[in-house]
Amino acid sequence: DVQKGKDAVRSQIEQKADIIMSAASAAGQGILEGAWEHGVYLMEIETELSPKTILGACLGIEAAFGRERPFKNAPRIIDIDVLMYEGIQSEEPELTLPHPRIQERAFVLIPLKDILESLSFDGADFNNAYENCDKNGVKRYIYG
Repeated sequence: DVQKGKDAVRSQIEQKADIIMSAASAAGQGILEGAWEHGVYLMEIETELSPKTILGACLGIEAAFGRERPFKNAPRIIDIDVLMYEGIQSEEPELTLPHPRIQERAFVLIPLKDILESLSFDGADFNNAYENCDKNGVKRYIYG
C-alpha cells in the first residue's frame, strides 16, 4: 500500500535528530523503465548533515525495511535516493548530485512539482523535462 509505505518512511526520516522535513509530495506510483510498478514519494528536508551522511541514513532505513541488493537495478521493496542538495554538485561513484536520471523519470518529475513548483533548483531547471515526459503510467494519490 503506497500510503503505508509513505507513512513508514516519513516516520523513519522524522526520527533522525538532525533532519527536519519541510515539504512533501503527494504519494503516487510509477513504472521504472517498464520493469515494475513502485510507490513514489518525495520530501524536502532541512539539515546540516552532509549528503553522504544523509545517504547513509537512507541506506540504513532501506536495510531496516528489508532491502536487498542481489544485482544492479534489481526489483526492490524500498528505494530511497538523495536527488539534490543545495549548493553541492557531485559525481562521486556512490553519490551523484543532482541525481543523473531526474530528467528521464516522469515518476520523479511529477511529485517534484508538488514540492518545487518552479521546477528549478540551485541552477538546475527541470521544466522542459517535465513538459516533455510521458506522464502515462504515473498515478497520484492524495490522502487526507
